[in-house]
Amino acid sequence: MEKKKFSKANLLYVFSMLLGLTILIVGFSVANGAKRGLENQKEAQQELADQIQTETVLKPTEKVVKEDVVEEVVITTAEETPKEDEFAPKLENYVITPPTVGEISVPYTGKSLLYSEYFDDWRIKKGIEISAAELSQVKAAANGKVKEIYNNNELGLVIVLQHGDFKTVYGNLSTDKLVSVGDEVYAGDIISGVGKSKGGKTFLHFEMEYKGVAIDPEPLIKR
Repeated sequence: MEKKKFSKANLLYVFSMLLGLTILIVGFSVANGAKRGLENQKEAQQELADQIQTETVLKPTEKVVKEDVVEEVVITTAEETPKEDEFAPKLENYVITPPTVGEISVPYTGKSLLYSEYFDDWRIKKGIEISAAELSQVKAAANGKVKEIYNNNELGLVIVLQHGDFKTVYGNLSTDKLVSVGDEVYAGDIISGVGKSKGGKTFLHFEMEYKGVAIDPEPLIKR
């Protein structure tokens, strides 16, 4: 049987086919390599991103904390000033009304002894004596309440007024008909009149006690 010989045309065809196949293989390899390179690049980028994120998380960042100064707001309420009982005033808040019109004939002695012509002895004077005409008006020295009305061997008829922390004592009076125990009186109200003593003298005996202690009323009398 006679062998067929390849013509130039057949050789060129075969060569073209081999060349095309080679190009196809090379192209596929290049493409595959490029794809793998791209994937490697993406993986590298991802690793870099992960590393950056990890470092960001692990490495503390300095934070500037600005503290807001909160201004303290203090709310104050105006406290109501307690209203003073008009019938129980405090001594330090008042200048007393003169209990009668006249001159002080016997002063307050405190703890000192004073000779008394009436009793012909030496004694402590807890109050003052105001010389005045018989039946001269005797007035409440401050707002208060009538605490006691009684007769005394030395002071005669006596009326005692209570004024909160202090009290006033009025002795050698002419009458007990103008006020009664428990009555409320205002400063200047007439409570009695000046009486006459056993020795024939007309005067008002006037005492003041602050929280149970006798005090000199003269500096407090309103002039």
